Amino acid sequence: MNNELTKRQEMILYAIIQEFITIKKPVSSKKILEISSLDCSSATIRNEMKKLEEMEYIKQPYTSAGRIPTDKGYRFYVECLKDMKAIQKTMSTDIELMDEFKYNNIEELLAYFSVFLAKWTGGLAIIEKPFIEKLRISRISLTNIFLNYWVVVVITNMGLSETFIVPMEENFPIKEFEHFLSDKLHGLSLKELKELLDQMDLPDYSWYNPNYDHIFTFLNRMVSRNYKNRFQKYGLELLVRDETLSQTDLKNCLVFTESDERLLNLFSSLEQDRHENVNIGTETKTDELEAFAVFVHDYSGGEQKLGRMIVMTSKATDYLQNLKGLRFASNRITEYLSRLMTLNE
Repeated sequence: MNNELTKRQEMILYAIIQEFITIKKPVSSKKILEISSLDCSSATIRNEMKKLEEMEYIKQPYTSAGRIPTDKGYRFYVECLKDMKAIQKTMSTDIELMDEFKYNNIEELLAYFSVFLAKWTGGLAIIEKPFIEKLRISRISLTNIFLNYWVVVVITNMGLSETFIVPMEENFPIKEFEHFLSDKLHGLSLKELKELLDQMDLPDYSWYNPNYDHIFTFLNRMVSRNYKNRFQKYGLELLVRDETLSQTDLKNCLVFTESDERLLNLFSSLEQDRHENVNIGTETKTDELEAFAVFVHDYSGGEQKLGRMIVMTSKATDYLQNLKGLRFASNRITEYLSRLMTLNE
């Protein structure tokens, strides 16, 4: 499997990592002898562990302690899982935690799965909302609620809806205006709508009416809010329970994940990484996240990639289960969005 390691070294290294993930304490040569099927002495195992330490697969956190994995060791472990094809074989439909398509819109669905992934992995789950250029306006409706106050509902092709209340002058031609909005805005992506609203000087348009101004102001605010609030997040408090993470690690994670700009950059950089599913410690290329394993997956609608998901855990985590949960979440979100897009065609 690894040309740098002998078969026995591979078995010892795998056992060290598996045991450390389970007990989250340094692993001794005596413990390896107890839990493995190796037919050799404790002295032989100590000698092999020393070689593994020299090759930087494991390290000794302090004198006379057992050994813990390094980022290089965790990478070996993850590649073992892939080589055994364990991930693919366990990515079936044996996780059934939600009623099929019971959510009213994508916001609720992503909120649900951010909680699901956080609790499944014991980490922080961050799910990106559908790419702004993929959300297209399907319908705009206006409904009177009280005197001259009206509710404006903007619905996209993925069920994502925005609602706001605006005052209208008495005798304002509501239905005519509703048709006007549908004619001008139907099929535009939210990105295209923002560009249109940012660039156009309304009085220059032949169809301009000053009574429309406050509607377009609200539309601009709506799109801007979608640009700013790009993520569903849940689970930072779960990371606090992980004894392998220091207060400094947790503080770094909190500061980093509070910035949507940093998160977008992280998503983009990890997409380009050669490790498609898992980035461990220094592989994240982010100083604040060197204590973490970062799991990445995307989700789709039809054949379009629509958004991305990240789960951050300590490096001492159940990699197989985490990947299984991400695959499940991706499949369910993709099914939901694909159905919504078909219904709204």
